[in-house]
Amino acid sequence: MTGILDHQAEEINRIGNRAEQVADTFAGVLPEISTIASSVEEAGNGVLATAEDLLGRSQWLVDAVTRYFSDLEFGLDPDRHPAFAVRHNDSERTAAAGTSGHADRATE
Repeated sequence: MTGILDHQAEEINRIGNRAEQVADTFAGVLPEISTIASSVEEAGNGVLATAEDLLGRSQWLVDAVTRYFSDLEFGLDPDRHPAFAVRHNDSERTAAAGTSGHADRATE
């Protein structure tokens, strides 16, 4: 009976030693796993930011194309169309500048 108990005690010691080796190995790689997880999180945040930017740009493009076809269908509305707004602002500047053509000189 003592022999069986001694044999079982030796097995328990071997299992304990092996568990200790596994725990030491695991503890050694935990910092690396943490570093990798942080890198993956940063990369994921970058991908998310890029996706959000692309979504915004895509929405802008859809809106621009929609306005383009709306303008083709219904004609240009000078109050809505950016090209007319720029011309309108340029003509105001020219009027403010007088005949010299320079708005900055007109205010001097």
